[in-house]
Amino acid sequence: THTHTSSHFSPHNPLSMKLVVLAAGYGTRLTRDIAADSSGRYAHLVGLPKPLLPVGGKPLITRWMEHVAGLPLIDGVYVVVNNTNKELFVKWLADLSSSKDSSYPPVTLISDGSTTNDNRSGAVAAMHLAAARIREDCRANHDRGADTNTDVDVLVVAGDTLLLDDFRLADVLRDFLAKHRGAQSSSDQQQLSVSTHNSCMVLTYTTDDDGASKYGILELDSGSNKVTAFLEKPGPARTASRQACPCVYILSPAALDLLPVFLHERRDAPLAERDAPGNFVRYLIDKVDVFAVPISGRFDVGGLASYEECDAYFLARGS
Repeated sequence: THTHTSSHFSPHNPLSMKLVVLAAGYGTRLTRDIAADSSGRYAHLVGLPKPLLPVGGKPLITRWMEHVAGLPLIDGVYVVVNNTNKELFVKWLADLSSSKDSSYPPVTLISDGSTTNDNRSGAVAAMHLAAARIREDCRANHDRGADTNTDVDVLVVAGDTLLLDDFRLADVLRDFLAKHRGAQSSSDQQQLSVSTHNSCMVLTYTTDDDGASKYGILELDSGSNKVTAFLEKPGPARTASRQACPCVYILSPAALDLLPVFLHERRDAPLAERDAPGNFVRYLIDKVDVFAVPISGRFDVGGLASYEECDAYFLARGS
């Protein structure tokens, strides 16, 4: 595993959370769509990983950095890339580090070592790779005498996913801390140690019958919004729920402990079973409490049409 870390440093927080961006995919569908596009308008995007696609004038992943900029709770970002696209992310990170905005948390790039779509690690393995590195870094800081926790919550996001512009990560994190980590407000975090609560959080929005065939769908307890089932692209007839679930999760230390167990149990299964992160959510809900927080919607940049829609949305808003 090869890593590259930015030079920014942020103030320490006794209760911290790390952001993990999954960026080790190969974007095969988008590559095919661009090759089939006779207009040639998107030829300049060939070879560009989806998290680095320009969306509304800035790389998609930079929009996630803007979500966490200035949030004391998020004190580190880990981006899992592949060996083929790593240098493009090194350049992105250099550009980010030279920007005037110094409120970004430090960023660590981790390569999964893969070189093609055929030998890719898969999303769940990438989550485990990042979680292991985070714990390694936390232990090293602790061993050096820093007042740090060796186990932290991790916010995992897919590098091809963006949420609508009314999404406020700070509000979601504040509510998560209040409900599941015993904090009354984000300002209380200086007085907190890591909670023993093991609950996790996912996001959800209402989709339609077509979306029920395209996305992972949650079934929820109506009183608590606890996730009772995760269905992978079930179709409209299999469930009455239309609660889609993007790959934006807060995973507790207990959930992170289950990543290698999940991977070991599926070591001989087809890669697809270890690649879709929703498969881990489905596995998780039987073992720890997972609660859903409603949002208004998301963009999942898969092919060219969804990229055009996402880019146009943010261009129109000038955000």
